[in-house]
Amino acid sequence: MLRFEKLSESHRGAVCKIELTAADARYSGSVRAFLDHADKGVDRHIIFKNCLPVGFFKVDLIYAASHIFCPVGALGLRAVAIDNRLQGQGVGTQVMTKLVPYLSRNYRHYHSIYLTVNCENKAAIRCYLKAGFEMTGLSYLGHEREAQHVMMANLMVEEAVCHVKIG
Repeated sequence: MLRFEKLSESHRGAVCKIELTAADARYSGSVRAFLDHADKGVDRHIIFKNCLPVGFFKVDLIYAASHIFCPVGALGLRAVAIDNRLQGQGVGTQVMTKLVPYLSRNYRHYHSIYLTVNCENKAAIRCYLKAGFEMTGLSYLGHEREAQHVMMANLMVEEAVCHVKIG
C-alpha cells in the first residue's frame, strides 16, 4: 500500500536509506539535498510503501513566481525520486496515479500541478503520461541548461451531479 506524508524530523533516519543512482540524483537531487534544503514555500513529502520510505517529492506552493509557464494558482512538482531498488516495477506509475488525488485533497486552493521533466528521461515521461499528466507543448531550459518538457495535471475534481426524477 502506498501513502504520502509531509516530511517530519522523525522520518530523517529512514529516508536516508532510500537509494538513488547517480542518474536519478541528477534529475531529482540527492537524498541529502532533499533532507537538508528546506526552501521557503516548498513542502517536502515522503512516499511510503508498506510502512517503508521508498521515495520523496517536493510540492512548490510558489512555483508560478519563478516559472513563467506556470499560472497563478498552480502548484509545482519537484524532486520526484523513487528508490532505485523499486524502479521498473510500476511503483513510479502507482505513486503518480495516487499523487494527483492526494494533492487535490490536501491543496484544495490550487487548480493544477506543473512539472518539468528532462527530455532524455523517457521512463519518467512515460510514467507521468500513464498517471494522467499531459504535455503542455511548452519547453523549458532547466537545470544545467538542459531541455525540459513542461507537463501538467488538473487538480480540480468535478463534482458529480445526481438528477432525481420525482413523480
